[in-house]
Amino acid sequence: MKTTSFILMMIFLGKKLQMKNIAIIFIVIAATFVSCKSSKYEPPQDTGKMTVTTMKKDVELAIGGYGEAFIDWGDMWAPTKINCRTIVTTASHSFLTQIPHIINIYGDGVTELICSGNSITSIELNKNPMLEILDCSDNNLYSINVYNNPSLNYLACNNNHLTAVALNAIFSDLNSNPYHGDRPKMINIANNPGEHTCNKRIAEQKGWVFFY
Repeated sequence: MKTTSFILMMIFLGKKLQMKNIAIIFIVIAATFVSCKSSKYEPPQDTGKMTVTTMKKDVELAIGGYGEAFIDWGDMWAPTKINCRTIVTTASHSFLTQIPHIINIYGDGVTELICSGNSITSIELNKNPMLEILDCSDNNLYSINVYNNPSLNYLACNNNHLTAVALNAIFSDLNSNPYHGDRPKMINIANNPGEHTCNKRIAEQKGWVFFY
């Protein structure tokens, strides 16, 4: 009887120790997550900020320009730091779930953003007036605002859900600044619902050339 009681007591103590070890493991994991969050880069407020919302789990963005840029993926992981240069740099990220994810891109020297093929449902660019090149093709966009992008000279928004009304709004917002590079200002609107019924003349009068 004493032997049985001793065995039962040892089993009980063993379970308690096991639970204690599990608790310690959970504490370590929680501390790691907190550490990841607390070490997140806190960018200067709205410095060249651009925002995209994606429904895709595996995302790939390409950025070009000068200086430093940061991509805040909006989850528990630290932002990706990019040293911009004339050749674009690609950054990829995998989310745990396929729900809407808001990604913020910071850097007042970012002049090029390639975010095609990322199931993007919205994009905000008005806080980066330095943006020159934007490729947001092959996404799920119903509108694009470029009213505060006076440096923009290349826009690829083909293969989205842009109606004639949405395309005309884009054309109206496009800058009319003369471009002094080795090519004209170029725009691609192919395979959008409003491709054949929009008023392309609005953009052409501002010096934009359509390409396919």
